[in-house]
Amino acid sequence: YLNISLLFAFYYEGFFIQSDHRRAHTHTLGAELGYQLIIEDDWELDIISKSYIAGFYPGDIIDNADKEIPILEGLKNRSSGDGIGIRYSKYFENSTISLDVATLAPLSGSDGWIADLFYSHIVLYRNWDIYLNTGLTYYSDDVIDYYVGIDESETSALREEFTGHHSVKTQVEIFAQRPISKSWTFNVGLSLSHYFGDITDSPIVDRQNASQIMAGVLYVF
Repeated sequence: YLNISLLFAFYYEGFFIQSDHRRAHTHTLGAELGYQLIIEDDWELDIISKSYIAGFYPGDIIDNADKEIPILEGLKNRSSGDGIGIRYSKYFENSTISLDVATLAPLSGSDGWIADLFYSHIVLYRNWDIYLNTGLTYYSDDVIDYYVGIDESETSALREEFTGHHSVKTQVEIFAQRPISKSWTFNVGLSLSHYFGDITDSPIVDRQNASQIMAGVLYVF
């Protein structure tokens, strides 16, 4: 699919709005809003609000596919997983590590919480900025049940009732940027994820692995 995103940064007296430029799969999730509680030379503690999970709308998926997808017919929409939490970040010379602990209850349809550990190391090669990333994310029972669970009203001949349980996602990424002119930058990324738990027992989930490849251009003004 084709996606157009606006990436920007704004900082004022501890408040900030910023786009995560290190992580490939977050470019479609929007900006982060927050406040810097503590700032030291090599670490930081913030209050953060961001979208952690992309929602999905079965009707739109069927329409865009231009064909019938029986397993999705009659399924309710799942909104994006927007959360509020605390982030601790530790900075090194060419890398950073961060831990988010956030609840999705106030801002999304899920009542659960997420813990997201992320490490990123930058390699500078000629005109390339290459980010080597790895992540570990914990999703509580309520989060998994909201996105892949099937309640009684959604059951059909193809979908049995299913209650989701907590899950852990491991992720590795490589994301690279290279300027191609004064205003344009080329981006390319590969993200590989694996989910642990019983999510494949859900009738709308057929695999525990997910892969994403992205390529695009960024105009800076």
